[in-house]
Amino acid sequence: MRIICRGQLLIFVLAMALNAQTPPIEMTLTVKDSQGGSQELVFGLKPEATSNLDAHLGEAELPPYPPAGIFDARFIGSELAGIELGQGSYCDFRQGNMSFQGTVEHELRYQAASGDSIIIAWVLPDSMTGLLEDFFGGLTIKKEMRGEGEFVIADPAIIDKLKLTINYPGFLAVPSQPDLISPLENATGVQHEPTLVWGKVDFAQMYNVQCFAMKDSNELVFSRRGIIDTSLVLPQLEPETEYQWQIQAQNLTVVGPWAEGHFSTGKAEVGPPEIPFRLFPAADAVNVPVTPLARWQNQEQATQYDLQVYFAGSFSQLIIDVTVVADTFFQITGLQPEATYFWRIRAGNDSGKSEWSDLKQFKTASVTAINDEVSPVQVAIFANYPNPFNPETNFKFHLEKIRFVTLAIYNIRGQLVEKLLQESLPAGEHVVRWDASKFSSGKYMAIFQADDFKQSQILTLLK
Repeated sequence: MRIICRGQLLIFVLAMALNAQTPPIEMTLTVKDSQGGSQELVFGLKPEATSNLDAHLGEAELPPYPPAGIFDARFIGSELAGIELGQGSYCDFRQGNMSFQGTVEHELRYQAASGDSIIIAWVLPDSMTGLLEDFFGGLTIKKEMRGEGEFVIADPAIIDKLKLTINYPGFLAVPSQPDLISPLENATGVQHEPTLVWGKVDFAQMYNVQCFAMKDSNELVFSRRGIIDTSLVLPQLEPETEYQWQIQAQNLTVVGPWAEGHFSTGKAEVGPPEIPFRLFPAADAVNVPVTPLARWQNQEQATQYDLQVYFAGSFSQLIIDVTVVADTFFQITGLQPEATYFWRIRAGNDSGKSEWSDLKQFKTASVTAINDEVSPVQVAIFANYPNPFNPETNFKFHLEKIRFVTLAIYNIRGQLVEKLLQESLPAGEHVVRWDASKFSSGKYMAIFQADDFKQSQILTLLK
């Protein structure tokens, strides 16, 4: 009876647990002839493989070998080794995994389409070697295989079979440095919980990850060992900070070199703005002009505002639905005297929009009060109508005196697409039509300016 001390038992249990997760090995030979024929042959080690055809591993018996003049390449069985592959197979797996140490032999048969040369190409993992040789003890063909390479058989009609011997070094092989995939080297604006992605490494059972904040002194902010996958989500990082991340592959015996990368996080993430506070018209206000200038407080981090006005008749009717960019005011027009209305507003930015404010009621002044107004409306612009539109929409505005007016259309990237007005206009009401038939569907912005008065609107072109 053998007694194992606690330290030995811990190592034994750890080794058993890791071996249970040890991945198989799968490699490919490519056999080609000079006439364009090509066949990939897959081989390697899998824990569930047997010496017979294993259909669940992709091993399947092929039809009888074709007559001369037709390209073919396949693994064949071996009576001496007791490998049963029937007529042959494109796959040949043997029992084992990455912990296996020793050699495995395969038998390969091929045939060129016209009797010309055969080319055998391979890519072997680091520290793994192979040997291609004839069945005469390597008297005519004996080619060592390492890394990536190929071998040309000049007369396949004479030698149409080869023995392929693969030497598996087990965990004595040192895993190579992982390829860092994401984030890209020196990437900027990386999200604050980035996903690290790296390439799979031959002979690696697990990976170790570290991340440092590159400040006055490198500060280790994350470290984890024994990761089986090839990706990992880092916890929340600081905004606008440079980081170094590094990955190391290892197996039960040895560890590989660190691979280092660098990235910088983006600015602090901005959420949707708060609901704006309305200044005018106030709740339950009366004697409001029929062309009131709605005003609200600027909301920090807001880039636009949506404003809606409802007529409170026998049923509520939405009469104004407009988006105001940057400004904190909007000239409401088209209201009736001695009528009750409701209005509400919300703020938005690239992260989203706030909730709508509560509907606030106001009542317009009587006709007499309107006629008694001393100051006429200086500048008023209606929302474009219709909106959405296809392909034409109209802009209606009012001037109390002659003013220099510009009206321009921009796309969502802020590029000028068409200038509709740039001239002095007399007092009164004006209508400008925009024909957008030559433009594609999408969002556009109209910017109206009359001297020092400026207003923006969002337009939607639907085709």
